[in-house]
Amino acid sequence: MIRKRVLKSIGGYNENFDRQDGYELWLKVINRYPVANITTPLFFYRQHGESLTQDEEALLGVRARIKREQVELRRNGPIKLRSLAVVLAKNTYKNMPNIVLSEVAGTPLISYTLDAAIEAGMDSILVTTDDQAVIDFCETHYPEVYAILRSPELQGDRVWESALVTHALSYMEAQQFYPDVIASLSIHTPLRRSVHIQKALDTLVLYDIDSVIGVYEDRNLHFTHGKYGLKPLNPAMHRRIRIEREGLFVENGAVRVFWRDTLTETDMFGKKVGHIVMSRRESYNIKHPQDVWLIEQIVQQKRELRQLVPSVWLKKENQ
Repeated sequence: MIRKRVLKSIGGYNENFDRQDGYELWLKVINRYPVANITTPLFFYRQHGESLTQDEEALLGVRARIKREQVELRRNGPIKLRSLAVVLAKNTYKNMPNIVLSEVAGTPLISYTLDAAIEAGMDSILVTTDDQAVIDFCETHYPEVYAILRSPELQGDRVWESALVTHALSYMEAQQFYPDVIASLSIHTPLRRSVHIQKALDTLVLYDIDSVIGVYEDRNLHFTHGKYGLKPLNPAMHRRIRIEREGLFVENGAVRVFWRDTLTETDMFGKKVGHIVMSRRESYNIKHPQDVWLIEQIVQQKRELRQLVPSVWLKKENQ
């Protein structure tokens, strides 16, 4: 429910967006007026194959554009946040030797993440690794990127990510670079794109939160222990009905963005954690050698589509 005078005062809907117009309107409202919510579902809607909301990646792409516009509207004056991308590139897994430099669909795995960070316009990028070969690769192919070797105590399999980022930050501050925001990027999610990094940064700026993580929505029926056995966490899915308040989200490890002041050696999330939703396909994570094959199929399919319908693909990518 919204008063007509409020709708008029914020300029109404932005007709430049072909979907997610309600989300754009919502951002404008909450920045100027007090709002409240209720737990009672007020309406249901049915989706069909031709619904605009069925194209999840396009839907989320438009939401990213809306956030970008809102951040630009809020930005007054010459002050710009300084951003640092820390790329996590451990290369000594026993089950995936040399995974960082292995080619995935003809491209070294690390290049997917470095190219996305560069395209996102990060002010500085640092690769932290446990293998000199990765540093040599970066010096040859990405001379604008910093690359450092982890200290021995940070080369194990159970090192906290926050400790790795703190070590990277200490190196950068020794180089007289002092970031306001930091993005921690894993090389194991190569389908993450620059738009996701930018969307996470915009979300951090738009809301009063400490950090932002990438997630995908899991719409399967889930259970937990209850008094009489297992009980559903999202009971509406028994009837294949998705209710907003029952949404379950899985962190995909693709992007974690936080304020520099939030970071400690044992935590980089803080108390208030926001999120950006990515599609399940964009969230695929390489954890085993067989996962590489699946990623390659998706990358190859995208390349074929780009060749078949370049104009349509370009529009989709820009979303």
